[in-house]
Amino acid sequence: DDIQAAIDSLPETGGCICIKTGLHEIGRPLRIENSNIVLHGETAGARIRRQNGVSVLIVQSPDGKQLEDVKVHGIRFETMARPDDEDPYPFVMLFANRCTNFLLQDCALSPDRFDFMLGVWMGGIEGGVIEGCEIGPVGMGIWVAEDSTGLAVRNCRIRAEFLDGVDAGSVGIWLEDVYGAAMIEGNRILNFLSGIYINRNSTGELPASFANGSIVRGNRIKRSASSGDPVDGQRLFAIEYAASGGLVRGNIMSYESPAYGGIRVTGRNVRIEKNDLVSNRTPDADGGSLMPIGIQLGLINEKVTGHGEAGEISQNRLRGTQDAILSLGASKAKITGNRIDGGETRARTGIMAGAGDNIEISGNEFLRTEFLITLGEGEDCSVSDNTLLGGRLGILATKQTGLSVRGNRLTGLSAGGMLIGPTEG
Repeated sequence: DDIQAAIDSLPETGGCICIKTGLHEIGRPLRIENSNIVLHGETAGARIRRQNGVSVLIVQSPDGKQLEDVKVHGIRFETMARPDDEDPYPFVMLFANRCTNFLLQDCALSPDRFDFMLGVWMGGIEGGVIEGCEIGPVGMGIWVAEDSTGLAVRNCRIRAEFLDGVDAGSVGIWLEDVYGAAMIEGNRILNFLSGIYINRNSTGELPASFANGSIVRGNRIKRSASSGDPVDGQRLFAIEYAASGGLVRGNIMSYESPAYGGIRVTGRNVRIEKNDLVSNRTPDADGGSLMPIGIQLGLINEKVTGHGEAGEISQNRLRGTQDAILSLGASKAKITGNRIDGGETRARTGIMAGAGDNIEISGNEFLRTEFLITLGEGEDCSVSDNTLLGGRLGILATKQTGLSVRGNRLTGLSAGGMLIGPTEG
């Protein structure tokens, strides 16, 4: 109550509230309702704890006006209770709505137990930054749900729990209703079904996003479940990217369940490069034939075309038992310079491209992979200068028109180097 009174006493021009070192108890969520306010922890020992609910901070004008320049820095927020239904947003620890230049920096959002609660909800944000924060254990980490732009989430640690063999969190970072380029960089995300989800729609619906030009770079995403089935026939990817014209680069992820995948891009003109994807899957671990998918570009759908068009998959490293790279309906795709190594357990599929034209597959290296390069229906595709060492079948192509195959090195294949089915040209 003393902290809220201090916030309320600030003039209309704003000001700074400095939270002293030590534990400060609150009985209801703090509210910042005006612009130009800084809530600042004096040192790393500044703690705000709520014993009777989950909601700890609401940033929102009571009359719906757009706030400006709100900063929250260097505070550990703790909750020790179940959600209080009398709160406006009972399942959300920090709620920020309609604010230009919102900063959450070097803070912790720390429940004392795991529950399906949300760390940060944002909507109507123009220029929002969450940086250097620790969030969890929570059911969902950060959800940008309404009409926001100019967002950055950097160098945060966001975690759920691993319970009874299940990754218990739903999404680490969800950019749902976001337009324009966002930056998701340097985060560590643990035990969520999906790590970074840039998509307006839920799993099972056609993917779409207006967060064009977004960059997803240098994140580490780990999921621990070893079993499970795809949802509505689709994998749950560590990075789901439905926007166009952006970059997915230098991320590291590991997975084991056949329900999982590494990266799926369905927007156009997106570069997927220098990522490290590790499958810990044991072949036929549960007696089934399903495998995790490393990278999927595109989406085959009879009603909508163009998903993944002109995407580039380059210089990625994929290790372990999985279907490594799939290009589905993604015309003009370039798949170049990737290294696929199945290890002792072997990858099942190296690169598979289907229902796309003008696809280039070149300069890739395959080790210990069963089916190295497979092409389905398409026109004017090329397979060149790849190195295929060990495995079952090197290059399989069917229903191709104008296919070019040249300069590939094929060694130690048990079922043959090339099998070219019905083609034209």
